[in-house]
Order: sequence, then structure tokens, then C-alpha cells
Amino acid sequence: MKNKMLLPGLLLLLLFSFSINPAWAAEYTVTRGDSLWTIAQKNNTSVAKLMEINNLKSDFLTIGQVLKLDNKVPSPTNQSNNYTPGNVYLIQAGDTLSGIAQRFGLTVESIRRLNNIQGDMIYAGQKLLLNSGGSVSRGSVERPGITEMPESGDSSRYGRLVDWFSEGKNLLKPGMKFNATDIQTGKTIQLAVLSSGNHCDVEPLTQEDTNTMLSLFKEWTWTPRPVCIQVGGQAIAASLSGMPHTNIENITGNGVTGHFDMYLFNSEPHGSGISKSYVQQHHDAVQMAAK
Repeated sequence: MKNKMLLPGLLLLLLFSFSINPAWAAEYTVTRGDSLWTIAQKNNTSVAKLMEINNLKSDFLTIGQVLKLDNKVPSPTNQSNNYTPGNVYLIQAGDTLSGIAQRFGLTVESIRRLNNIQGDMIYAGQKLLLNSGGSVSRGSVERPGITEMPESGDSSRYGRLVDWFSEGKNLLKPGMKFNATDIQTGKTIQLAVLSSGNHCDVEPLTQEDTNTMLSLFKEWTWTPRPVCIQVGGQAIAASLSGMPHTNIENITGNGVTGHFDMYLFNSEPHGSGISKSYVQQHHDAVQMAAK
């Protein structure tokens, strides 16, 4: 996470907390237990209006899906409203992958590959990474299996399995700073929690930490590495991806734009468009990091 939709709802819930873009204020990110009726009640609107402005054909929702709460959308002729300097495109009602590819001189396949999606289903409000340069698209975008992991190593680098939903989310709160030790090399990175949704989204604390990450991954890549994180006096098994994505961040001046995926035991993707193989790589890496 197979509804074949785009790379996750990607923390759009943070927009209400961090005031990243005032133009996005009239949006709602679907969470567990939501229905069109409950969302309508929370936001003083109606199910019919939500279905109309979001072009919904049924009341089926997915976790991480972004719903517009009014029909004021940026003009399609003004690219600055939906194309950011970080090479992230905000999908508008009526957009198609082929249309977006043609507009930015790309191919549909390159967009699919960068965003790790299959098929053509997209929806308004999601963010699409564009392979046209910039920090978001640096390095490899393939998601091969984990390689070059040690058969054995220093046992002090390993942690225990902590269920993300029953325990991990309560330990890793937004803004928390912690250390992550790479299982293979023993190198340590300082990270900060950006958001705790279906998994943890993190940012390197400093330029030095970003440099350490890049030395571990060699190039920015989705392929995760097993790490042991130190939180609240506990050593916890985790998996850290090496691809900075979107321009949603809380820390500036760390030498990278965006944030990184980090999984604990039983973590899930934010939305329904991420490949099962990528999620499995994280689950495998968490097991490698466990004692």
C-alpha cells in the first residue's frame, strides 16, 4: 500500500499543524475510521458536496487520501500554484498521468518509476514527484532488494521488535530527536520525527547527518537499511529508507529537501499506491535489525 494510486498521502495531515501552504487549508487527509459522513460532519459540509468536488463515484475511501473541502482549486494555467521548486506537482481535478507528462516534457513511465506506481489511477490533492532534477529526484529510484547486509555483527547495534501501532507511535512523537545506528557500519545519524502516521517520517537533524546518510546509501535510493534507534532508553529495530521525498519538512539547513520513510515492526505505508515489494523490504530490514 492494491488500489493502484500514487505515492502515499505523504503527510498532508501535517499541513494543518505546520502551515506549509495556506492554499491547502481546505483539505482533509483520510485516517482510519473515517467515512464521508463523519468527515462532512467535522467540516460543516455535506456528503453530496464532498462527492461532487472530489469527483467521487462512491463513498469508498482509502487511508491517506486527500479530500478537498471546497471547490476552490488553483487555476490550471498557473503552474506556480501546483508546481513547487522541489519538483513536486499537486494533482488537480481532471489531471491524467499522460497530460502531466506532456506538460513537463516527461514520459508516463518515468513518472510511474519515480513514484513507484503502476497503472494510471490518480486523484486530486495527491503530490506527484517529477523526474526533472532537484533534490527530490537525486540518485536511483529503483527499489531492489536489500544487499550487502552483514550475516553477523556487533550485537549492541541491534534492537527489539516494537509494534508501531500499539507502542511505537506513542514513543516517536513529532519533533522528537533520536539517534539511529546503521547495523552494517555502526555509523550513527541524528534524526527528528516529522510525523507519526502509518509509519514514521523523519529528517536528518544537521548537514553532517545528511552527509552520513548519503555515505551509507551511496546515492539517494528507496532501498532501506536496517538500523537500531535509541528512544526512551530502549534499543528498537527499525528500517530507514534513503530517498528524500516531497518538499514537506520541518528542518531547514540540513542539506536536503523533504523527509525519509522509517518503519518499525508492523508499520504500513501512508496510502494505497506503494508497491508491496517496497513495504516488504522495510519489514525484512526491521527483522535484520532485531536481536
